[in-house]
Formats: sequence, C-alpha cells, structure tokens
Amino acid sequence: ITGYGTGVVDNIRRKGSQKAVDRLKDLKSRNAITQPEGQLYKVDIPDDQIAKMLDWDSPVAESLVKRVPGTIPSAEQNIIRSAVREGKRGADLYNDLSYHYKQGDPKFQEAIKQPIADRYNNPMFTGTGDIPYNMQASDYLKGHGIPGIKYLDQGSRSGGQGTSNFVLFADDIAKILERNDQPIGELAEMLSSGKKVKP
Repeated sequence: ITGYGTGVVDNIRRKGSQKAVDRLKDLKSRNAITQPEGQLYKVDIPDDQIAKMLDWDSPVAESLVKRVPGTIPSAEQNIIRSAVREGKRGADLYNDLSYHYKQGDPKFQEAIKQPIADRYNNPMFTGTGDIPYNMQASDYLKGHGIPGIKYLDQGSRSGGQGTSNFVLFADDIAKILERNDQPIGELAEMLSSGKKVKP
C-alpha cells in the first residue's frame, strides 16, 4: 500500500484500512494508478565467464591472488591475500575492497569525526552511500579478469549448493536470447531462417 503514495498511507492512519482500500479501488478504476511494465529477459552467460566469477558464498580461491600480479603489493593485493589466508568468502572480500575505497574518501574521513549520535542519518554510515565504493570494487575486480559475481539463489542458500544468480560487471558478457518469451537478436534470425539451434 505504501507504494501508492503518502496520501493513501495518511488515509489509512486517519480513517482506517477499509476506507483506504476503497480509495485504492476507486483510483484503480479511474486508471489513476499505473504500474510500471517490466521486461523479462532470457540470457546466455558463457561457462568460461562463470568460472572466472567471484563466488559470493565460498572461500576466496588461491588462484585469485595470481590474477593481481605486481612486485610491490598494493592495498588491494593485501586485502585479497588476507582473504585467502583467513578463508574469507567472496562476499567478505568484496565488502573489504569497498570499505578500503570508502576509507580513502575525504568525505568519509570528515564524517567519522562527527559525534556518533549524528551518524544515524548519514548515508556514509547507513549503507545507502556505499554505491560509489562498490563500483570501485567492481571495477578493480573487472580489471583483473573477474567478470562478475555469482551467488546462490534463495532456494539454494540453506543447502549451500544448487542454482545461482549472477551480477555482471560488464554488460557485453551476456547474450540476450529472449525478451518476454520472444526470441530476439541472433536467435530470432536463426529461428526465422529455419536454422537449427544448438542446445
């Protein structure tokens, strides 16, 4: 209900839920409420790219250290080596990299000087301001041959194995096959020309 606007929420608080529901029905009947239409895509991610991804749920692989060569260890290299040594998961490594970039931001250094009571609504401490640092972590990993993150989906987490979801650091990795169950791109051309599609 909150998605329909504060006016409806206020109505619930003042007059009770039934009147608010009636109001929603009235708005819907007059097309005053519109729901954004989404698109459902089916994509193909090459197996060799999935094999290179950072596994969010598993300990960081030793092979990751070899992807970040350098005679003088950088802060990022030290973070990766520490993650391998301590058996940290991919999620921990990603968050450690993000926090490293956050610590280097002068805005964060100023923010930590504030009294603790003043931090509760500061994006630097609520997590909502972490997107730029997450992007830096993603860019660093992408620059060292890690094309994305794979993590167990909701139905697989309890067992620790099963099917996964993916986050791509570059959109050219995946090939779009269908949109809303309709073939597009190369797949559509192959089907329209009568060519057989390899499984």
